[in-house]
Amino acid sequence: MDRPDALARCVDALRACTPPPAQIVVVDQGARPAALEGVDYAHMAERGVSRGRNRGAGAAVHELLAFTDDDCVPAPEWIGALERAYEDGVDGVTGRVLPLTSETAGVPVSSRTSTVRRTFSGPGQTPWDIGTGGNLSLRRGVFEAVGGFDEALGPGTPGRAAEDVDLLYRVAAAGFAILYEPDAVVYHERKPRRARVGGRFAYGFGLGVFLARHAAQGDEHARTLRRRYAAGLARGATSGLRRGSGWPALEGALTLAGIVAGSARRR
Repeated sequence: MDRPDALARCVDALRACTPPPAQIVVVDQGARPAALEGVDYAHMAERGVSRGRNRGAGAAVHELLAFTDDDCVPAPEWIGALERAYEDGVDGVTGRVLPLTSETAGVPVSSRTSTVRRTFSGPGQTPWDIGTGGNLSLRRGVFEAVGGFDEALGPGTPGRAAEDVDLLYRVAAAGFAILYEPDAVVYHERKPRRARVGGRFAYGFGLGVFLARHAAQGDEHARTLRRRYAAGLARGATSGLRRGSGWPALEGALTLAGIVAGSARRR
């Protein structure tokens, strides 16, 4: 959305993958359509990350779907690592999200750094341990079976965030197996500290909405996750204040405030 240079960087990285993807679908919600060649391109007037991803999945013609974002740079081995992971018979694959190494300024925005291979399946999972939307792959049949991304969640919607963890939570709860594959790496650009802090309330709000909606349907695990996450944020913010670390304390406080607000506005 209105980031042509970042989009071109992402598409170039996809084309450089070994093997390259069989198809690249770009869904653009920007004010000005991007000029791209060699991709399946769709411009949407409607806003919302979830709407865009669902539109892209609908335009894809292959069985294995892989999602990333325009502020991400997939590693050359990304597609190959995803394909090899599916040889184990799993239903979805996620992987590491590391700070973009070509940048030195700013702070990491989204990080998944564990090098431990792990499979998630069944109810009772912690979805933010499974993965994130910038490095997420599912079989088409699984994506369609759970209804795709919830278009009431995510950036550009009243829900503001959490569309990716909601999808992963529903996929695992439905009994499908998702493999966290450390060899599947995507790099995410850094942001200035103020920009990261400025997004924490929205992130917490989305989590609050997501967890409250599942809890309202009788999901006790969602209630437990909300309590645990909120308690961890409160402890982190308090610890930051005691150490005189203002930024971490502010991030924790804003995220916690967002969870509280989102929980009250789940509809």
